[in-house]
Amino acid sequence: MESIGKSDDLDMVDEIYHTGTRFYNCMNYEDALNSFNMVIRGNPNCSKAWYMKGSTYFAMALKSKSDSLREEPSKESKKYFNFSQYCYHVAVGIAKTTKVNTDEAAALIGEGGCFHELRKYNRAIDCFSKAANILGSTQIDQLKFCNKPWYSKGISLYELAQICNKEKNLQDANEYFGQARDSFQQAIEKDPHDAAAYEGKGSALHKLKKYEEAIFCFNETIRIAPNSPKAWYNKGLSLHNLGRFNEAIDCYVASLSIHHKQGQKDPNSWNDRGNALYNTGRFEEAKECYEAALAESNTQYLKFYAVINIAWCLIATGKQDILNSAIRRLDNDILSKYSKVLGLDRIESDGKLDLDEVDLNIVHSIINALDIKGFILYKQNKCHKALFYIDKSLKICSKYVIRNHYPWYYKGLIQHRLEKYNEAIDSYLEAMDILESDPNNKFAEVYVAIAYSYKRNNDYKTAIKNLKKALEIKPTLVIAHELLAELESSSINDGLQFLKFWTASKNRKVLAAVLISAGVFLVAYPMSGYMTIDNDIKQLRLEINLILVGFIVTVLLLPDIGKAKVGPFEFDRIVDQPGSKTKLDLEYSPILKE
Repeated sequence: MESIGKSDDLDMVDEIYHTGTRFYNCMNYEDALNSFNMVIRGNPNCSKAWYMKGSTYFAMALKSKSDSLREEPSKESKKYFNFSQYCYHVAVGIAKTTKVNTDEAAALIGEGGCFHELRKYNRAIDCFSKAANILGSTQIDQLKFCNKPWYSKGISLYELAQICNKEKNLQDANEYFGQARDSFQQAIEKDPHDAAAYEGKGSALHKLKKYEEAIFCFNETIRIAPNSPKAWYNKGLSLHNLGRFNEAIDCYVASLSIHHKQGQKDPNSWNDRGNALYNTGRFEEAKECYEAALAESNTQYLKFYAVINIAWCLIATGKQDILNSAIRRLDNDILSKYSKVLGLDRIESDGKLDLDEVDLNIVHSIINALDIKGFILYKQNKCHKALFYIDKSLKICSKYVIRNHYPWYYKGLIQHRLEKYNEAIDSYLEAMDILESDPNNKFAEVYVAIAYSYKRNNDYKTAIKNLKKALEIKPTLVIAHELLAELESSSINDGLQFLKFWTASKNRKVLAAVLISAGVFLVAYPMSGYMTIDNDIKQLRLEINLILVGFIVTVLLLPDIGKAKVGPFEFDRIVDQPGSKTKLDLEYSPILKE
């Protein structure tokens, strides 16, 4: 940085500046600001004072953001980020006029960091790109911060990709994730010992579903920084997505161990360790992990996610008394807090459903809680009460434009059980419409569900078509194979038309009446005296009557025998936990990493 002040004031101003940096390092930000303001009053063109003033505001903004315990920047933190951005911008302008390239690059990185925190990612990327060009053209690779613009640019590109993901703009999302990966690679080339750059590259590869490559990057992070809990956690996520749940559990345990040694809480590792245990069928152990996540969570929405996951573990046991415990957990820990707003105090109530002031993550948790409670009531054969909660969930989704297939799926299950097969089909189609807009759709169960409803409506052709779609998504889905084999077998041996007639209750009664009349005639007519019969005919008549009785019993009872074998649709198992996981987005250190 350039010299400051006139020669006669140089020593005093320089001392004030260094006093300010000492205050800054001790996190005494108010006194630091006073010191830097004194320097600026003495020399308005002192770029390093403007830079440090910007850094002080940036630190104050981060502290305010952390204290608010919200993902969204608070009003106070936004104010400080804006002050910081202005100071960095002034420093950039001064550095340009003095042609001190390193000062300009450092200030651009700071300004980009402010834009990033204000979620103005394109402006942040522009700042980082300019800084990277400056440092790349001045042949100063030996400088400590030479890879910072590439690293920081990678983070902003990653966040842009996340936004596209949420908007279901997957093509742009993958493009940005690819650019983020390349930017982190540039940072690695500038500094091969930067663990954070490897972690960033691994995160982008994870989002691109290149899990093996991501694991390689996380291993490199661990090699450089073995006590990095995030590296172990992120490696666990990639292993989890490869279905290597036991290895993932080991990584989550490592992350927990490091965090706890550092005296820090780690609800995410507890939660995802629970998810891995859940997926291996170890529901009791999973529940213990979710309880720990609940105890360590410091935000409302993380607490809600933990409660929802606990409810899923309780559901997995299938025991009625435990299902009631799941309902109590959902009511006491989540739904009771919004009972009046949602109109849960009585079944007839609609409620205002006014959640405008509620954090969006919590809105999603409320939707999940309503869905799960409705699902539990369905399993308890309380279908009308179940519909009440599912419809609440759908109204919230509609009001806040949240595309969620689960409530439609659950509504279809309930309607099917109520023998409203056409309505069930309509609900399943709504769920499928949401799913088919997502190329990552892996929810084959809805296609099996709609196949059962089509089967009940005797539309075997459409049922078979949906079962084949389910098997395209999940080839190992046993129940889809079983139902498909049953329906195709019926079609091959011409049993299809027979079953259509057979399962129609009106037709069954008519046929039974005809057979009973024939039986009565065979018994009564010979006894009327109009004809004489010998013993052989009597024997034949008895055999025919026995056959008719068998047919009558079969006609009347076959659908019920079928229910004993196949039953009304009971495919309500959820193989994977639906939407109750903590945020899987990978987090980074602040932009201005030291």
